[in-house]
Amino acid sequence: MRIAAVEQDQCRPEKCDTLCIRVCPVERTKPETIIIDNVTKKAKIDENLCIGCGICVNKCPFSAISIVNVPDAWSKVVVHKYHSSGFSLFWLPIPKKGAVLGLIGRNGAGKTTAIKILSGEIVPNLGFNESERKKVIEFFRGKELQKYFSDLYQSRIKIAVKPQYLDHLRKDVPLSEYLKNYRQELLAEFNLNHLLTRKMKELSGGELQKASIVHTISQQADAYFFDEPASFLDVKERLSMAKAIRKLAEENKYVVVVEHDLIVLDYLADYVTIVYGEPGAYGYFSNPYSTRNGINYLLQGYLPDVNMKFRSYQILFTKRSSDEFIAKIEEYKWPNLETKYTNGFKLKITEGSVSKGTIVGIIGENGIGKTTFVKTLYEYFSKAYLKGRSLILSYKPQTLSPKFDGSVEELFKKMSAHALQDEQFLTEVYEPLQIQKLSQKQIKELSGGELQRVAIAFTLSVKADIYLLDEPSAYLDVEQRLVTAKAIRRTIENKGAIAFVIDHDLALIDYIADNLILIKGKPGLLGETTQPLSLRSALNSFLKDLNITFRRDKDTGRPRVNKEGSYLDRYQKEIGEYYYESSIEESSEESIKQGIQS
Repeated sequence: MRIAAVEQDQCRPEKCDTLCIRVCPVERTKPETIIIDNVTKKAKIDENLCIGCGICVNKCPFSAISIVNVPDAWSKVVVHKYHSSGFSLFWLPIPKKGAVLGLIGRNGAGKTTAIKILSGEIVPNLGFNESERKKVIEFFRGKELQKYFSDLYQSRIKIAVKPQYLDHLRKDVPLSEYLKNYRQELLAEFNLNHLLTRKMKELSGGELQKASIVHTISQQADAYFFDEPASFLDVKERLSMAKAIRKLAEENKYVVVVEHDLIVLDYLADYVTIVYGEPGAYGYFSNPYSTRNGINYLLQGYLPDVNMKFRSYQILFTKRSSDEFIAKIEEYKWPNLETKYTNGFKLKITEGSVSKGTIVGIIGENGIGKTTFVKTLYEYFSKAYLKGRSLILSYKPQTLSPKFDGSVEELFKKMSAHALQDEQFLTEVYEPLQIQKLSQKQIKELSGGELQRVAIAFTLSVKADIYLLDEPSAYLDVEQRLVTAKAIRRTIENKGAIAFVIDHDLALIDYIADNLILIKGKPGLLGETTQPLSLRSALNSFLKDLNITFRRDKDTGRPRVNKEGSYLDRYQKEIGEYYYESSIEESSEESIKQGIQS
């Protein structure tokens, strides 16, 4: 079975003079193998005539075409196809009452489409032109999904959905109107009481996300869907969100969550389904797995039950061992600093120093001063000198507001032309972040994830002494986050620079950071920074305040949250190791019991 997909938002036949048609060898003997659709004005490929030579794929200047061969057996599980030469979705995840299903995989592979189908927003067409509910029920005959769709289409299941994007909520109405049927306990849990009189359009991203979660949970529904609920939330808020969603499963509801934060997903989900494929071309949903195995399979890029390798490399977390922070070469220092705002917020910055080749993670609650800290450091170092010369800094802000009028390629050629001649940058940053595929797209047309990748690559293209990146994981999927972490790490090591990275994804922080700076205090009022600390001591302190414990997965080395009150959770709290660096899972349950008793 062959899939010939054209990403319509990237296809620009008026600019390439229909190059794909002119280079197609089949077109010479079988005209209309590739045509320009009269309605969409985009290229359309006849999959039955296409021979899969890949010439059009390589020649397309906008990287809009994907030609993929998939097993013939997949033709029996086509659930939805958007249009001829469009995205194809194979199979679906299976929600279960009383359990939280987590969906993980690459952006653009069909997770949001699956939510729209399971919530009834889209009636799948099973690969044909028309959608019929009766045919959908017949398609899943004898499968678990048959009863689900039968109940859904007969209105026996009430749906509640928290969408991925929330910009449509920014209206000129008070929050109290949006949450008029809220659960009172949720307002306190998510710290929203003081915001009820504020207009929706005035809320921050994190406040809007919390309001949307509370609104969704408060609905009297049978099936709940949450698309990336952790975005814009700090670590403490993410755990509150996870606990609130888990309570829905305890009420015997269907619960489905799309999430890229591995720690949150591990803590939240009872089982997971992986979606793999080619973004923009096709997506295939795997069998359900236990949460631990599913996440590990995603990192390993291999599904053993079907002998499917969907990635050529594994993602493993390095197990560090460092009890104390010792700066070998104190190249960059800053004194005690203080920043005040007219709204009364004050940030006290403790003096510190960082050596070359070091990545410093910065963590803390929202509103505690993380962005203020980075901006203050930027201002200080921009006026500092090292060995008689001024320092060069490169900064990626938290909020990205594209103002450049031109394509991605034009941006790099105009603002960072030297980087496109740097083989090291191209192989370790530009290509892994797949910027080439976006090169002909206009900056102002990029999606959130695309804009984030371009901003990260552009920041790292600068030959700087200090890099400052504010929430680089936002809008990125799991693979993109870890690719980003590698790109940052290699840039810092190759250039002998340092980096300050703010992020709420603790798996990313664990993966990338050499040292950590904690910011504590009262959000909106006072923030106080620590000196750069070792990863172990900083996370021990941070996790102790949250009253949660982490352990290492014995296969991938990734950090995992212990279930509250479990043997491992109690044992680690007893010995004061909230951030456990060893694979404690290898210990027997009996030895853990003995450890607790002793």
